[in-house]
Parts: sequence; C-alpha cells; structure tokens
Amino acid sequence: MDIEPKRKRYIIDNLNPVLEEAVGALIAAEPADPAEFLIAQFQSKLGSQLGNASSYDDEVPEVRKNKELTEKRDNLKHDVRNQVVVNVQLTGNVAKEEAKEEEEEEEDDDDIPEPPEVTRTGVARASVSAEAYGDWNKQKANFEPPVFDKTPEQADRIRGMLKKSFIFENIDDKNLEILVKAMHKVELKEGEKIITEKEDGNYLFVVDEGKLDCHKEGSTDVLKTCVGGDIFGELALLYNAPRAASVTSKAACLLWRLDRETFGQITSAASEKYRRTLKEFLAKVPILEHLSVVEHGQLADVMVRTKVAGDTNIVTQGEEGDVFYILEEGSAIALKDNTQVMSYGAGDYFGEMALLNKKQGVRLATIKATSEVRLLSIKRDEFKRLLGSLESMLLEKANAYM
Repeated sequence: MDIEPKRKRYIIDNLNPVLEEAVGALIAAEPADPAEFLIAQFQSKLGSQLGNASSYDDEVPEVRKNKELTEKRDNLKHDVRNQVVVNVQLTGNVAKEEAKEEEEEEEDDDDIPEPPEVTRTGVARASVSAEAYGDWNKQKANFEPPVFDKTPEQADRIRGMLKKSFIFENIDDKNLEILVKAMHKVELKEGEKIITEKEDGNYLFVVDEGKLDCHKEGSTDVLKTCVGGDIFGELALLYNAPRAASVTSKAACLLWRLDRETFGQITSAASEKYRRTLKEFLAKVPILEHLSVVEHGQLADVMVRTKVAGDTNIVTQGEEGDVFYILEEGSAIALKDNTQVMSYGAGDYFGEMALLNKKQGVRLATIKATSEVRLLSIKRDEFKRLLGSLESMLLEKANAYM
C-alpha cells in the first residue's frame, strides 16, 4: 500500500504502540467479550493519563457527548429488561387472548421505555450492582439485621417456604436463619390492599395463610392469585423497579414481611453468583452460544427455573408449545410414537422450534423426565421481545442439530 510519509510516521509513532499494547493485553486476558475488554482498556489508559476524567470531559465535547449517550443507552436497556422480567412474573394466569392483546400494546410501546426510577425523595435509587461499591460496603460492615419474635412453628414454616423459592435457594443455612428472624408478621383482613401499582417497593412478602389477588389498577382481571407458600413483591427489590401490580387480600391473611436492606445484604452476593453461573451455563448451550455476553445476562434474568418430578411428561407430542427448555439438572428422554429416540442430561435443551413461530411450535416428541429435573425455560414471546426476531438464524441452527 502506498502511504504518504506523514501518515506512515503517524502510524509508526502514535498508532502502533497503542494497538500493540492493547492487543497484548487482550491476548493475555482472553476475555469472553474482546470489544468490551478493549473499551475498558482504553478508558483505563485515558483516565491514568489525564488524572481527572471529569475535567477532560468538560474540555472535549465529543467525549462528554459520548459518555452521556452511553449512560442513556444503559438506562434504556435496564428499563426494557425490567419490563420483560415483570411480564414473565405476572402473565402466567392471563387468558391467551388477553395476553396477545397486551403483547401487541407493549410492542407498540417498546420504543418508549420508562425513565429510571426516582424515589419519593427525588433521589434516583442506585442499581444493585452500584450498591456493591463505595458507601454500600461501609453500610454492609455496620449492618445489624432486625429480629422479630415468632414461635418455633412459625419459624419452621417460614424456613420451609424460603427454601422452596429460587430467590433464596443459594442462601446458606446461617444467612437463612438471619432472614427467618428478620421476617415481620403482617395480618390482613379481607379486601385490604397491601401493594399499590407503580409505588416504590421496600418489602417482599411470604404468604403463610390466606389468598391475595394481583391486578392492575382500574382492572378487575386477576393476573395471579397468591396462596400459602407464595412470595410476592420481590421484583421491586430484585430490580429496583416500581410495583408492577397491586395486591389485595381475598380473605383474612397471615403474611411475613422482609425489608429491602436485609434482603439486599443477604441475597445480593448469592444472587449475583447464581446469575454469573447461569450466564456461563447459557453460553455453553449450542443454540445460544452465538449470543453476546449482555444477551446471556438478559436471558439469565428472565428465564424461569422450575422443578419437575420424575416419570412426568414435560411436553407432549402433537401439542402446541411456545416454551423453550434447558435441562439444568437431572435426566429425561424423548419419545416419538412411544419409541425412545433421544436422551437428555444436564446442559441439553429441547423445544427450540417453539422459539421460531407458531406453525413450527407443534411438539414433535414427548419429553419425559426420568428423574427429578430442574429446568430453565422461556416463552417465545418473551424471547422475541427481549432479543428481537432471530427466526432465520435460529432455524438454521436448529436444523443443524436435528
């Protein structure tokens, strides 16, 4: 290539040293996302050279504008992810036609995400990841969890209910006891509202006795009915989101309330560890391995974790299906016309055709659990809303594994 002497000198003196240093660091680290690593590498180098990044931002409009746009993009992604999580948690009992109409409305609104949450004091609430730094570490060191009296029988019931929830399943016995002791008794009469849609949320609730309906304000449609053993109100604590729906008691209820601070102190580390493990797990699933690190994280946030007893049909041949499954633990077999055609173990997946479209969503085989299994699942609509339409690419990959 014929390069002007002036440009050749610039490449040798200015460009090559920077690129050689960056590529050397990249090869040594072997990160999963090279682009993200290089961005962090250049930002770190820029900060060390300038000493004061904020003053540099003020002096260079392009840098300041890029920083503002990056923050705005991250906030929008956070809001969209929160909305998807809310949909996953709340739409399980809505009729199919209502769900379809709601989906169409939400797709129209996808380009207008809600702004970041601001508390009643007017101060933006920090994200869970932000709380791991700075002042949060000081608060954590001085944290003293509350203790509320309860009978041994009540403590046993609470302990059993928490152990059944995926939110608390990674908590060790010592921290589980802290949570049990921190639960505060709440009694409701029939017709009392305990959560109001769009308000800030500072507590989650465990249902000991009674029934409660989750519903949108101004609507009589019931999104979900909570009964003994159920947990509700956790979304506001997990994702720093406003209340997604209102909750009203259908009968006299006995609940146990856990405050945001105790929840965050005990569960944040365990939840982040689980999310990190799940992201790594999803990255190894062949049909999902092409996705980015960010997309694996988004999937980890919305995939539903369930347990299925042995000798139980997970899906049935000939039925329509709109759920994609990944086998996290246990074993299962595929039966086509009552003849075994495949076996599954941890890390295997099935139902990938359900991610494509409704015509391809008819189950081609029955999948039967041969032991107790733990599954990760996501519905077609949520997958497409979260990651966009990937039908052609998924179809190509699905055919490759058929």
